[in-house]
Amino acid sequence: MNHLKSRIAVIGGLMLAAVSAHADFLTATVVTTTELRDVAVVYRSADGSDRGIFLLDNVAAGTYSYTTEVDGTTEQYLDYRISLFATYADAINSGAVVGMNPVDGATAINQPFESVFSTLNENQFVASVQGLRSDPFTALASANNLNNFTNANFSKFATIGEGTLLGFTDGHAIGTVTFNVSPVPEPATLLCLGGGALALLRRRRRA
Repeated sequence: MNHLKSRIAVIGGLMLAAVSAHADFLTATVVTTTELRDVAVVYRSADGSDRGIFLLDNVAAGTYSYTTEVDGTTEQYLDYRISLFATYADAINSGAVVGMNPVDGATAINQPFESVFSTLNENQFVASVQGLRSDPFTALASANNLNNFTNANFSKFATIGEGTLLGFTDGHAIGTVTFNVSPVPEPATLLCLGGGALALLRRRRRA
């Protein structure tokens, strides 16, 4: 009997821990016509109280999806601004890549980086994005530069949903980036699973 109680206590503790430490999955889906390098996803709340950067692998031309676990709830992230930062090089140009909301993205086409964004020029932006994968001191300085850049250009980035992916120097559209947030694990699902586990334990005890 004590053994059964201890197993039930363990299951209950795990369920409570999972519910209290609720997290979401943030998924970025990229559709690009050119290879992207040094790819990073940046997110920020409206008041700046929550922000973060997570790094992706290089992205070949085509479709790529990446999911990471983030703190908070789905409702919080509906008001966040999210962007994809990267670099690229094709047969004609090389430079910065920025994910923007569709309205600002449409007005930025064929515009130079410096006329669209403030705080960093294109060379500084590219160096900061590349610096995220450098030694810890360089990575920290790069993250600070990009956080300041995000703060200054907050309204131009995408919300949850589809954004425009622009490649500079000349601001040409190279694809789309779509951000979605989904809860994991869902408390209701945890309760169902936990209830099923308890039922199995009781059945084994009766046997």
